[in-house]
Amino acid sequence: MAPYFHAAGFVRKLAGDLAGARKHYEKSLSLYRSAGSERDAAQICGNLADTNWALGALDAAATGFREAIELMRRPNNGTSLVLGLNLTNLAGVLVERGDFAEALTAAREGLGLRKAAGYAWGALDHLALRAALIGRWADAARLAGYVDAVFRARGVVRQANEARARARLDHVLSDRLDTNERLALVAEGATMNEEDACRLALSS
Repeated sequence: MAPYFHAAGFVRKLAGDLAGARKHYEKSLSLYRSAGSERDAAQICGNLADTNWALGALDAAATGFREAIELMRRPNNGTSLVLGLNLTNLAGVLVERGDFAEALTAAREGLGLRKAAGYAWGALDHLALRAALIGRWADAARLAGYVDAVFRARGVVRQANEARARARLDHVLSDRLDTNERLALVAEGATMNEEDACRLALSS
């Protein structure tokens, strides 16, 4: 039954029913734990944490990502990319909570794993927001430009948590930067390569 609830949670999340997705993921996680299936439990922990994050339950999300990370560090419980995803997702939650130093620690490990798989850009909305919230407004605008350019080039849209981070970033930058300056910095960021964007994102 655990795979059924896992799949049902995924379908509910795609349909925008986050509360329903959470309920199914919780049931699936309980069943996987009862069966002693750590690898599957690790994956569900991450999915459930991401859903809690989208629902604004930041403490539950942080706890879930930490559990997923702990499980995935054990042998044969997950790929390096999935570990990287959970680490950078934890960083995103921590940014929203204002835990900027801890967010950077998680991001430094996670972004390296994602970069090795060619998927670093998916985490950079949250690190751009972190930069803005600690007063690095120009760097944040450059990162926003880079991430926007990647999304356009790939023809994909942001998921809920990334869209929320990007909207909050826009609000901060609109308050702190002149419009012309902000647009120039965003345009500059759009010309950056991944290596430079990651280096900027991980600056303290």
